Amino acid sequence: MFNYFIDQYESDPDPFIALTEFWSMAQKDDDFRAKLQKVYSQFLEVLEKIVAKGVKDGDFKKLDIRITAMSIMLNVESINWFTLFDTHGVSARDYIQTISDFILAGLLKKN
Repeated sequence: MFNYFIDQYESDPDPFIALTEFWSMAQKDDDFRAKLQKVYSQFLEVLEKIVAKGVKDGDFKKLDIRITAMSIMLNVESINWFTLFDTHGVSARDYIQTISDFILAGLLKKN
């Protein structure tokens, strides 16, 4: 999943740039905020289902599913940082790969 998002970012960063504008608009427009919240809630639900299945199947440790899903979502969203600020020599791909390694190390059960 992380690779999907970074591939999208590298092929066309414009949607990620637009997302930062959406965040700004959401602070000024309650109706827009509600719609954006709905999108994020749906994305969070998908992530929760993935994590819950991993726990149920015994692939993942027993963790708080909501917090784990939120952590994944927030790290995917962190790609936007690369559209706004100096990357200090760190590529978005290297960042996402490192973060995904951290997340998977925390999720996966050790045999």
